Amino acid sequence: MNSTRGTYIRNIKSAGLFGGVQIINIIIGLLKTKFVALLLGTNGFGMFSIYNSIVRMSGDITGLGIQTSGVKKISNYYEQGNEKLDKSIISVRSWSIFAALCGFIITLVMSPLFNFISFGRSENHLFELTFIPFAVSLTTLSGGEIAILKGTGKQSKLAKLMIAGTVISLIISILLLYTFGAKAIVPSLVLSALFIYLLCCRATGLRFSNLPSINDILNCLKGDISLLKLGIAFSLACLAGSGTEYTIRSFLSTNASLEIVGLYNAGFMITMTYSGVAFSALEADYFPRLARNCTIGSMMGIINRQIITNLLIALPLLLVFMPLVSHILPILFSHNFIGAVSFVKVALFGVIARAVYLPIEYVALAQGKSLLYLFQESVSAILLLASSILGYHIGGLIGLGIGTSISAFMELLFVVVYTHYTFGYKPSMKVIFGTMASFIMLYAMYVIIE
Repeated sequence: MNSTRGTYIRNIKSAGLFGGVQIINIIIGLLKTKFVALLLGTNGFGMFSIYNSIVRMSGDITGLGIQTSGVKKISNYYEQGNEKLDKSIISVRSWSIFAALCGFIITLVMSPLFNFISFGRSENHLFELTFIPFAVSLTTLSGGEIAILKGTGKQSKLAKLMIAGTVISLIISILLLYTFGAKAIVPSLVLSALFIYLLCCRATGLRFSNLPSINDILNCLKGDISLLKLGIAFSLACLAGSGTEYTIRSFLSTNASLEIVGLYNAGFMITMTYSGVAFSALEADYFPRLARNCTIGSMMGIINRQIITNLLIALPLLLVFMPLVSHILPILFSHNFIGAVSFVKVALFGVIARAVYLPIEYVALAQGKSLLYLFQESVSAILLLASSILGYHIGGLIGLGIGTSISAFMELLFVVVYTHYTFGYKPSMKVIFGTMASFIMLYAMYVIIE
């Protein structure tokens, strides 16, 4: 009993640390979003979201999931002595350099395709897109250093890094967008990625003298296949997620307008950013702990307690946020974005499902089952894409929000069944009743305010 209570306290403290950092980041990020929204309007904000989606998707395609697969590798050797730990760090940095180089080349080659998919034949933004590869490569390199911080348990350094990176991104974006307008969107992304990488290097103590040599990189390419396999699977799984988001935005851009993309992105940011407060500790603390446990029996309690922790943190915030959406959204963006309120209200239900399925999805990663993880995430992406497009066709933005929540609950059901039959996971009665009670209370709040 004391052990269980101690685990809940640990989870909440960890969530408190990264949740507090996340709140600070949200406040800073919202200042940036407010500035972009006011200066560029809904059309410019839509373009801003498309460029961001391209950077994220390209990084997922080429990044080998270094920020997560690297954590597993380093965590496994963290308590086995300095020599093995040093080798694992060299391996992670070698793969991140290789992935960054591949990311630059592939993204540059794909720039014309991104231009056509995102804007059709009506607009040409190929010149801006040729600078996207720099942001992609720098983000991949940063991911390698962040994996080192996570794998070695440097949560406090990571927390400071997250805040400093958000502040720098805010300053750069304000200066460039204020001076040059929409033309500065891509340069702001590149410069932000550069300064964040420099911060990561300082946090991990990276110097030119301890960079991996050419031989280190070649040896990793030849011999460290385990990280490559997990990394490729994770990259494809992330691509399924970010590719789906990019496809949805491109669909709205070509079938509706950049204004609709802007409204959707505003609503999506509020919903996902909000849930990020509750789930920010998952990769930084929960996943390394899960990766150190080899059997599903030892994982079971960790998973179920993390789910309960997520619900305990997320539900009160959801109940407060739901009735205030119509007042908060114009403050965060502008009155031009009031059309996203209906989307946000119905999309918030998906946060409940997300609180439950996210800890379960990490089981395949922690077990090193790369193909199983890839299959799991591919099904999730298909559910979101199909539900979103169908929902928009039926009910516009509110239909899109309903589709987002429906896909989240379908993903929850799929992940529970899939993980049960694959790994033997069973949700506890506390998890089952906690999930049902959370949904009922949030639905009651929605009925009251509507």
